[in-house]
Amino acid sequence: MGTWCHNDDQQLGFMNVVGAAISELEAKRPGIVPNLRSAHSIFIGSDYGGAHKGAFYEVLTFLVCDPKTLAPWDIARRRVRERLLSDGRRMSYKTLNDRVRRRALRQYLAACNLIPGLVVTVAIDKRIQSLFVKTGHVSLEAQTAKMFSDCTAATIERTLRVTHFVSLLLRGLCAPGQDVLWITDEDELVANEFRLRRFVEIFASISSNYLEHDLGHLKIGTTQSDTGKRDLEDLIAVCDLCAGSLQDVLREDAMRMLLNCPSIWIPRVTTNKSKVSEIMDWFADDTQPLKRVVFVIDEIEQSQELRLTPLRFHGSN
Repeated sequence: MGTWCHNDDQQLGFMNVVGAAISELEAKRPGIVPNLRSAHSIFIGSDYGGAHKGAFYEVLTFLVCDPKTLAPWDIARRRVRERLLSDGRRMSYKTLNDRVRRRALRQYLAACNLIPGLVVTVAIDKRIQSLFVKTGHVSLEAQTAKMFSDCTAATIERTLRVTHFVSLLLRGLCAPGQDVLWITDEDELVANEFRLRRFVEIFASISSNYLEHDLGHLKIGTTQSDTGKRDLEDLIAVCDLCAGSLQDVLREDAMRMLLNCPSIWIPRVTTNKSKVSEIMDWFADDTQPLKRVVFVIDEIEQSQELRLTPLRFHGSN
């Protein structure tokens, strides 16, 4: 029996397909899903990219781990900061053209390997309007629609995607009574206190349809909760680097052509963006305590059927 818990439930729609795909991956790659059920609490970090024009994919990345196992990572990442980022610079994909951050990247990624957890990165073709209805956007009930009166259809869809994916991860990984701390990057979904409260309410409603048991305490916050030590920000930066690099890789024409193959082992992409190559080499290493799972969601050509494709990268070594 695998670590990932998948009970087939057609009521979950396409998310049921995602749950089954993780179960299949675990069967093929034993150990790819860490066992977190003995943990007192679960930490979830998340970051999202691709909202800007010109992006082919919206990329959602989630880090799941037991916060009590983070001491080796914290020691290593503090050493990286003391030696290479002593001025407190925040690590992020878009700022890696900065020489100081770029010089710290390899050691930062090595520190991230010490996190005994799972990173799940999902790239969703931006031509897909919704993961939850066949065509168009989700129609909300009157009361819920009123809650989202200040949001575009795209923002509503993004909120639903993020909360559904986290609900699925908790369904597959957590045990009854575990406390959950979810820290999300600050973006339009949680841009102010009102939106954060709304986000919590939506998540509570959606997760109740996924979980067959009760959680302990649930707290959702943003990277604004960082104490100034960059500990929370450095955890969320793992997600940011995964999302940014995958988005750049998927801009390659050859990569998009390869998605028509039913099963893919991706060689390291040849690119003049060395930061992409370095992160992709790190992405490809599945021997570390921090496991990586990557999916692409697009539509089958000449069809409105959604397709889920797992990607496995091959490093340069």
